[in-house]
Amino acid sequence: MEDFEEALPQQMVEEQDADTPAAFYTATPGYSSSYQTPGRLNPDTDFGKALTQQKLVEAKEVEVNWSGRGQHVEFEPNDKIPLQLERAIGHSATAIVESVRCRRIRLARKSIRCRRGIKLEDLIREVSYLHNLRHPHIIQLVGTYLQKNTFAILLYPVATGDLTKFMDEWQPYSAVYAELPSPALEAQLDLARFFLCLASAVAFMHEQGIRHMDIKPSNILVHERRPLARPHVRSIYITDFGISEAFTVEDGSQTDSPAPMTKRWCSPEVAVRGHRGRSSDIFSLGCVFSEMYTTLQRKSRDSFQKFREQDDGVDTFHLTLPKVRQWLCNLDKMVYTHKRVEKQGPSDFVKLLIEMINSDPSGRPTSESLMSRLRRTVIYGPGTKYDMRYRNCCSAPVETYRVAEEDQIFEAFDFAEHIDEEDNEDYM
Repeated sequence: MEDFEEALPQQMVEEQDADTPAAFYTATPGYSSSYQTPGRLNPDTDFGKALTQQKLVEAKEVEVNWSGRGQHVEFEPNDKIPLQLERAIGHSATAIVESVRCRRIRLARKSIRCRRGIKLEDLIREVSYLHNLRHPHIIQLVGTYLQKNTFAILLYPVATGDLTKFMDEWQPYSAVYAELPSPALEAQLDLARFFLCLASAVAFMHEQGIRHMDIKPSNILVHERRPLARPHVRSIYITDFGISEAFTVEDGSQTDSPAPMTKRWCSPEVAVRGHRGRSSDIFSLGCVFSEMYTTLQRKSRDSFQKFREQDDGVDTFHLTLPKVRQWLCNLDKMVYTHKRVEKQGPSDFVKLLIEMINSDPSGRPTSESLMSRLRRTVIYGPGTKYDMRYRNCCSAPVETYRVAEEDQIFEAFDFAEHIDEEDNEDYM
């Protein structure tokens, strides 16, 4: 296998920010079909059959060949996997997520043990959803592999945190706010931009016939890049499609089969009957938006939670909707008091949030309507306003693979030293 440093030319950092999928390719000449090459995917194994059934096996000319043996690989027990473990990111009852390096590209690896109750076919279904969702604000699938009874999904990028962490870091009265006013304002602007970014991602999912079914802040990643000599760049991504489900227009976007859920963020109809459709995603997104709006108005998420919390300690959104609506309207009043403007009723933005968390699914906006209305929306905050009409990152191409940032720094020094050597030669 080629070393990654040979796979990527030594160029300027700006050039490496260009399209770099070829960084994952390794030369494997002399074959006409994927499975005829030793080490490539065998379509006759259970793994190969499941991938083929989900139409995940692409031609070698277009697949992301991260491994040198294809995008989806079945390793033997003693095979060395061409990934370098960096650190653990998180874990659940069924999965471990780690940061790994594939040559110089940093990836997230989600590893799941295929044991009783966990079917390989179900895991590959999650992969099929990601395979079909190429959007600037949806985590990217790089590839998968199976070794013994461990199934791993490789994802890009490795985010610096989730939406919960981002909101908590920039909540009012935190050390970050107190000591770094300019970065705090920058974070506010990014948070306001994320409303449209998330709505765009959900609209794209629904357009592709996929419901997420577990939208919540911990399933939304915020990645902060620090390009050399440029301001910080933050991007947001929806992730974790483990319980997602495909639908067709004919089935009305509804399913009667109960599925796992997170009670705090789920819609009333999901909590009571397990029925879920596209409107259930809108409800969950509305709950997320209400927390984002709270943070944007420099109120803490903890104060929002305590406000809606019942005597028995329950703070689940669908069980505390009157309190949620009251909180949002109170935020509006605070904004207009700050502006010294008298206004009757909630703002257009708060009206939209209240519609999103309507207890009646038919009263919620569709994802297309949500996008359209957000594009015409101005959100007011303390001392500033956020105009959604000029946001265009959601129509940009999917983010290209970038080398790890510390490698970019080293390469910048290498490039500078190379230039210095050439300059010295000119004067010899």
